[in-house]
Amino acid sequence: MPLLFAFRYRRGLYLTIVILASVFLALSTIFGTLAYFILFSFEKAMPGAGIRSFSLPFILAFFMTAVVEIFAIVHAGRKLSKKCFVLAGTEWGLTVRGALLKKHSFAWNQLESVFYRPAWGRTSDGQASFRLGVRYYRRDYLYVKPYYGKSVRVDVTFLDGRIEDVFACLSRCKPDLPIVKNYQ
Repeated sequence: MPLLFAFRYRRGLYLTIVILASVFLALSTIFGTLAYFILFSFEKAMPGAGIRSFSLPFILAFFMTAVVEIFAIVHAGRKLSKKCFVLAGTEWGLTVRGALLKKHSFAWNQLESVFYRPAWGRTSDGQASFRLGVRYYRRDYLYVKPYYGKSVRVDVTFLDGRIEDVFACLSRCKPDLPIVKNYQ
C-alpha cells in the first residue's frame, strides 16, 4: 500500500551520540589501560609502592563504564541504522513505533484518540547543561489510544517534521479522529 505520510527520526542526533560515545569509549580504554600499566609497573619495580586497592575497583569501574558506553552506542546505532518510519499512515491505517522501536499497527477505525503531551525534565545534577545554560529538557510524546488495548507512547521529539505536520496528516487521513493537544 502506498504511504500517505511518513515521519522518521532525524539522523544527525543519533550520529552525534554514536560518535561521542565511541570517542569516549576509545579514550577511556586507552587512558585506563595506560594508567593500569603505569601503576602496575610501579608495583613491580618497588614492591609495596603501588596502589593496592587500584586493581579490582578500577577494573570493575572501567567495565561498568564500558558497558554503559557500549549500550549507548548500540542503542543510538540501532535507531540510526533502522530504515523504518516512526509514524506512517496508509489507506489501511496508522503504523507507529513505540518503545525500543516496537512496531504497532492500527486500522483507522480502531483508533479512539491521539494525545500529544510534552514532558519536562530537570538535568541530572540541576546545574546548567552545555546548551546555553539550560537546566530543563523537553521531550515530546504522542500517545495513540485504540478502542481496545493499551495506548502506545511514541517519542516525537526528534522527528524530521514539526508536530503540526503530524496533526495535519492525521486529520487529513481520518478527519473525525480526536486529537488532544496539551502544550503545557
